Amino acid sequence: RRIVRLGRPPRRWKKPSWAAAVMADPPEVVIQARPLAIVVGVKSRFYSAAERGGQ
Repeated sequence: RRIVRLGRPPRRWKKPSWAAAVMADPPEVVIQARPLAIVVGVKSRFYSAAERGGQ
């Protein structure tokens, strides 16, 4: 009985319509910033050059 069950094809051969959206790679985002405090254990906070006032 178990052998018969294992020999059957899967119930669903088709992929769902949303499968292509899940398999797509997410866009890569690059953030240029430096840490606000360089102390180990401090909560990670960052600021960018724009927030610092230029440069």
